[in-house]
Amino acid sequence: MFNFTTNVIINSADQIALLDATGNATTASATGASAPKLFRIKRYRDFKIGDPTEVVKGAYKAVGYNKVLSKATINEAALTALVPATSGAKNLARLNLYVKLQGSNNPLFANPFVQKGKPFGFEFVVKYGDTASDVADKLIASLKKVQSMLLNDDIVTIAKVTTPGANSTTVTSVEITAVNEFEKFTNVDLELYVEDPTFKDGTFENSSYVEKVTNIDPRTGTVSATASYFSDRNVKGSSTIATPKIVVAQGIEGFGTFEHLRKDYRLPTAENGRWLRIDEDNYPIKGTIYNQYTIKVETDRGITGQSVIGQPGTSITTHIFWVPQSLASTFEAGLGLLGWTGNVAAGLGTNTPVAPSTDHIADDTELAAAGK
Repeated sequence: MFNFTTNVIINSADQIALLDATGNATTASATGASAPKLFRIKRYRDFKIGDPTEVVKGAYKAVGYNKVLSKATINEAALTALVPATSGAKNLARLNLYVKLQGSNNPLFANPFVQKGKPFGFEFVVKYGDTASDVADKLIASLKKVQSMLLNDDIVTIAKVTTPGANSTTVTSVEITAVNEFEKFTNVDLELYVEDPTFKDGTFENSSYVEKVTNIDPRTGTVSATASYFSDRNVKGSSTIATPKIVVAQGIEGFGTFEHLRKDYRLPTAENGRWLRIDEDNYPIKGTIYNQYTIKVETDRGITGQSVIGQPGTSITTHIFWVPQSLASTFEAGLGLLGWTGNVAAGLGTNTPVAPSTDHIADDTELAAAGK
């Protein structure tokens, strides 16, 4: 009969209530005349407790977690590999960065392909005698200049990081961080333009100068004419190289966050984002992490079937609730009366950046065994 799915965001404990047979507020542990008969979500609906005409077929929980931004770390060995070894010499270096989008349609990254993304190059000059700190400063200056003058927007943030080393020394690295959860770093290469003496006088055999790209191996931080970041993406170490020199940690999109719910479940229009917007209490709160609860309910609709005389009609509806983790235990107390068999404490109050876990509540067999 009726088959539909709804999405409801709960922001206050006042929206959750347990009622007895007379409609008065009660608790999950109450017995006798005060025993709970309704699990009420105010301004939405009541779920009947222990009523054979309405059966919870199953319910599931997905724990919310915060976003993690993609980050690339260029270690000191990779920076110093750009410095020329000859006194008075200069090298032209470049950071080749490819940023791919996932879950976003930012027009800045528009391209002819299905997956949006764009390459970015940041060039700088490295002189003989430069330290890793000097190289880092030049790389940062180049990236900020290109973003400010040409892109008019920040695609990444960049910072120099110094950490204590052996014998009272400092170790310098550069950290490049995405500006949002949708950016993924699919290519992070340090490249070096070097002169090839075999090309002289404008001919293939005798050219005065030809641009030749030499890559910095992301695992060893040394100059290599063949090593490319594409050959070993997301390097976090390997069986042969314990400490890679360019490390990329891909970020993840948040689940149950303000940004996630606004983008995927509440259209981010001017009307929805304005002050005193319509249905304001059904809109996510910034900074709040929500758990997702999915409840499937089968309801008896009487003798309404049209296939045969006397056919009973039923409807199976899906109700999705987004509940702040601070209210999860209150909400789950009501779910327990509908057949919750999961661990109430599992995953609550955490923002662990992993795939959402799914806690099974009850299926038909378990409900029947529990007398529901």
